[in-house]
Amino acid sequence: MSARTELRGDTEYFHYYRARLLTGTSPELIADQIRRGNILVDLRLHDAVTHARNHGTGFRASESSLDELFIKAETL
Repeated sequence: MSARTELRGDTEYFHYYRARLLTGTSPELIADQIRRGNILVDLRLHDAVTHARNHGTGFRASESSLDELFIKAETL
């Protein structure tokens, strides 16, 4: 956990006490992580009923695998 939360009335407040700087990646590293299942491809398409547009392709990664997607992970 990197933040403490507090609910004051209907408003939630966050106190972040840790940050991570993730840098450096490559197409090969990303492709490897897709094959391992650490990155999921999300096709954000909508049907004709909603009349919404195609919002393009997105990528999902779980927080627990973020360090594996980058060459360097540094705690600030």
